[in-house]
Order: sequence, then structure tokens, then C-alpha cells
Amino acid sequence: SRCTWLVFCSCCFLHPVYSYPVRVQVDQTIPDITPRQAKNAWLSYQWEQGGGLMVRVKQDSELERTLVPFGIQETLLSSRVDEVRYRMTELGALRNYLIENSHQASVEFIEEEDYSTTLVWIVEFEAKTSWDAQFWAYVTEVNIKAILENLDTYLSTPQLYRRTTRLCPKISADNLVNEWIDFVWKQGGGLPLPSPQELDDERRMIVPPFLVERLVDVEPDEVCYTVDNPGFFTYQVLTHKGRVRFEQEKSGRDVKMVWEVEIRPFRGWAWIVEPFTAAVITTMARNFKAHVNEPGATVKLFTTSRGAKMQGKNSQGSANQSSFSDGERDTGKDKKKKKKGISLGNAGKAFQGVGKIFGGGTDRERTEKSFGEVRKDTWLGRVLDARQKKSTQRQADTRDKEQQTSRGEDESGEGGEWLTGYISDYYGEDEDWVSGYEPGADRR
Repeated sequence: SRCTWLVFCSCCFLHPVYSYPVRVQVDQTIPDITPRQAKNAWLSYQWEQGGGLMVRVKQDSELERTLVPFGIQETLLSSRVDEVRYRMTELGALRNYLIENSHQASVEFIEEEDYSTTLVWIVEFEAKTSWDAQFWAYVTEVNIKAILENLDTYLSTPQLYRRTTRLCPKISADNLVNEWIDFVWKQGGGLPLPSPQELDDERRMIVPPFLVERLVDVEPDEVCYTVDNPGFFTYQVLTHKGRVRFEQEKSGRDVKMVWEVEIRPFRGWAWIVEPFTAAVITTMARNFKAHVNEPGATVKLFTTSRGAKMQGKNSQGSANQSSFSDGERDTGKDKKKKKKGISLGNAGKAFQGVGKIFGGGTDRERTEKSFGEVRKDTWLGRVLDARQKKSTQRQADTRDKEQQTSRGEDESGEGGEWLTGYISDYYGEDEDWVSGYEPGADRR
């Protein structure tokens, strides 16, 4: 009838006559892991944390999650020993490209003979146009491969930075843990950043980059902590654990502080993350050493006034002794060389002016005028203190100077190193590092 024909035409305008089915399958084998362990790791890392993609996961319930900021809602349909099935229940930003209720996906965990597990990830959906089908099939495949590569890294042996610092504290060794929490955890450890914001008794936020850290365990001789929100915009690692342990030396008064950080950097980010991590831990460890060894110590800020003998040129018109180069002085024989010598001399004076605030020059060459103080247990305070100490040693033997500066501020028995492994003796069934599966716990 005519009414039936009108209803049919309306449906054709409201819904596409054709849909374009898409099926994407990606296989990847992860060594030294069982299917149960692989499934638990997938649920913990991919389902709960987003798999290392640039999304934030909001857990709506035990079986439902929302991917922020795209508004995509997904629901777990089943979770067996060797398989997980899920589907999109709300397309969010994809509603203009995909057909509603057409998405379904499964991840199968197949045990291999060499004690490895192969993950078979299959995603199926229907697109509204041919172009949409090709584009979103490509995006889906790229994202699945990225997640599986990140999952393999998540399960791999982590990188471990271990730094040893020797303390001679003026306070009781029994109070070092409380002092570390107060100075490093609450005040920021003397880094040139604003003090961390305390979110609650266990968590703090470092701004920038809005990094949330959490105290896991506090014992009389050690502190354990972790990062709750690693990611591209905070800290480019998949997992993080930290421990600071204080060990009494045989001498009775000295204490050895061992700071360990265990991380798994994002793929391709190790060359940035590892030096950054080492620099931050080294700075805070040295600041804490100054804090407990010399409580309340400060470093003076002063300007420097040079004597008349050190200003200007000598009677022959040559560049003064504080010039950049010893071999480019004006001898009065070569005008071209004379101009170069004067230029370098002026450049040398300019750089010395920058160094005045750090106390450059020897005591014979300068007159100090103090105009303030900086705490020695901060990054700036230690830089100023080291600069001033170096200026008083300029007449020392060159060889001794090179041997001393090559160690930086580390004394005998101090220093840091990168290893491949885990924080020693801290993995147990009762330790609550992270909820769910402990990555790599059975691959060691």
C-alpha cells in the first residue's frame, strides 16, 4: 500500500541501505608467561589503565568503562581462563562513522609449547561508508599493535636505578624516615618546583606535571612509594615503584641511604626517562644529605667587586688576565689580532659578570657584599655552595682538581647506577604495590 511504501522510504533516509563490515585480527606471542597470567595482565593494564594509549579510563562499574575524552563506553561480556569478550555499548565520538550495536571484540590467549602465550585479538564492526571502513580498520589495527607492544614491555624485566648516599646525620638515625617524609615527600626535596600538594595522608601531587605519587609502606628503616598516574603527560613509564632504605653503618653513627627506583619506560622513551629519573633522584638525595648533615645551614648570596688591578688593560694595552684566551692577547704588532684580543677580553668580562653572584674569583681578587641567604639543602643552595668552594680552590694542583670534579659531589662509596632487575627482596604476596596482577612476577 501507499503507507507501507512511505514507511520504507523513510527508513532508507534514516538508515543507510548498505553497511561495510570490518574485521581486524592481530596476533602476538609473549614469551615466558602462561595464558592465565597474560589474561590477568591484559585486564589490569589494558582494560583498567588504557594500554598506554593517550586516553583516560573511567571505571563505571566492574564490567563497564568509559574512554575519556572520546565518550566511548565498553562492556565486558565474558572473561574465561583463555578468552575475554567485550563490545562497545556507546560509540561516543564514533557514532557518525560506525553502525550502532555492530561492534564486538575478543582476545584469545593460546598456550604454546615453549612456555609462551599467543594473543589473538579480533575486532569486528560495521562502518557507514567504504572510506570509514578503511580508515577505522587501519586505526584499530595500529592501536591494537601499540597496546600489545606496550603489554609486552609491561611484562618485561624493568630497569632499576639504585643510588647510594652516605649520611652523617646530626639527628637520630631512628628519625631519618620521618625526616625524609617531611623534607622530600611533603616539601619537595629541595627541587626548584612548588611544594607538592597533599591529596590525603598517602598521596601527593607534583605540579607540574600533575604527577600523583602514593606512599605504599612506611617502616622504621624504609619508605616505599609508587606513581598512580604514569602517562605521556606526567611520567612516561608503564610501571613505577620506589624504595628508600636506611642502613646503619658499622661505625655506629654513619648511615647509608639506598634509593631504588624500578621503572618500565614507554617504548622509545628510555633515552629521556632514565637520565631524567637519575637526575631527580640524585638531586633530592644530595639535598637530603645536606639537610640532615647540616641542619639549618645556609649559603650567602653576594656580589663581587674587582680591584683596580683586575679592571681594564695593562700599560701595554693587552687584554687583562681574566680574558677568555691566553693566546689571543694584544701585542701591538697585529691590528687584526689586537681587535680579536679585545673582543675576547670583553666577552670574558661579560661571563665573569654572570659569575659574580656565585662568588667567582679568589679572595685576593674580590670583595664580597652579602645581600641574602639560600638554604643549603636546596638545588640552588648546593649549586651556590659548590661554586663558592670551587672558587677558593683555583690555585690547587690541576690534577687534584680534575680528580675531585670528576666525582661531582659524590664521596667515596656514593653514586648511582642503572641495572636490569627488580627492587631487591620486596616482592611478596602480602605487598600491595598495585591492585590486580603484578607484572612480570612469574617471568623472573
